[in-house]
Amino acid sequence: FTIEYVNAGAASAAGRRGDELVGRRVLDLFPDWVELGLLRAFAGVVEHQEPMVLERQHYETVSVTGSTVSGWWTLQVVPFEDGYLAVTRNETAAVRAEQELASARAEQERTRMAVELLQAACLPAELPRVDGLDIAVRYEPAQPEMPVGGDWYDVFELASGGGVGVVVADVAGHGSEAARTMVQVRNVV
Repeated sequence: FTIEYVNAGAASAAGRRGDELVGRRVLDLFPDWVELGLLRAFAGVVEHQEPMVLERQHYETVSVTGSTVSGWWTLQVVPFEDGYLAVTRNETAAVRAEQELASARAEQERTRMAVELLQAACLPAELPRVDGLDIAVRYEPAQPEMPVGGDWYDVFELASGGGVGVVVADVAGHGSEAARTMVQVRNVV
């Protein structure tokens, strides 16, 4: 395959100027296309005259000029007149944004689980039984997306006088900082 035309975007994505690409053989420019299976994919279009679409293929190579070309590309190849038209789209920014979003969500979930464990460890496992008194608790977070944080309660029998102590605390905020402060408040109480 020999390149007959390339637009500025494709040249930039290849790490070269357009005049460095036009007239050159694809394998001379990108010898690792054989190993990556891209040459076979192109050959499949030639053999079957059917369009090919490769969505978001990861690609990393060192060009003949020594620059690293890395990212995710969508590649479409279709028969066109007496040749083939190949269109690439650099998906790198979109893929990296999706990866960062997934990473942020995973971090948020890890934080939520850690805070939830911390809060559960600080809340009483069971409430005391006191004659003549029914004791029950119900916990409803104000923010469903971060349902744990600085809320704490406890009920306990007082050592002197047979009374009952009730503590309800709500540290401002949510998440790990509020949970840490809540643990300090609990320890003080």
